[in-house]
Amino acid sequence: MDSKQKNKDADVMASPPKPRIKLMRYVIGALIGGIAGFAYYKWVGCPSGTCPITSNPWSSTLYGMLMGTMVGSSIG
Repeated sequence: MDSKQKNKDADVMASPPKPRIKLMRYVIGALIGGIAGFAYYKWVGCPSGTCPITSNPWSSTLYGMLMGTMVGSSIG
């Protein structure tokens, strides 16, 4: 293998992720987080209604989406 080929391989390996792949990480993370947030509301929830996040399905789903987006953005 000559030096040009080695440099080309090193450039490919060091390149940042493409914008589409990065966007998909955010979207998939938000979807998984939203599902997890709603599942938490459905099966664990807050029976007294005093919990600000888990007493409402909308807030728990949005909070899950936010957390999923942050986790998805940190992977990779």
